[in-house]
Amino acid sequence: MALHLIKLCVGVSELDELEHWISEARAGRDSLDHVTRMFPKRRDEILSGGGSLYWVIRGLILCRQPIADLEAVKGADGIERCRIVFKPVIVPVQPV
Repeated sequence: MALHLIKLCVGVSELDELEHWISEARAGRDSLDHVTRMFPKRRDEILSGGGSLYWVIRGLILCRQPIADLEAVKGADGIERCRIVFKPVIVPVQPV
């Protein structure tokens, strides 16, 4: 069974905005990612089960992005973070 993540999509008010941001972010890059402070403790379950990150937009879960990888990275400030690497697709879901 897949294990998923859920995250607030700060600064985005419509699904179209997220899609536009992603298309701009992908320009000239091989991968699409998001860096967050906390690293999931159940990494293997997320990756082996086909986990996704569900985005909360305006208080509703509107879409998900399949996760390709979770990588530990260290910021310029020396703090460990998690780089979530996505597959290049947004899957709309029934708003919850």
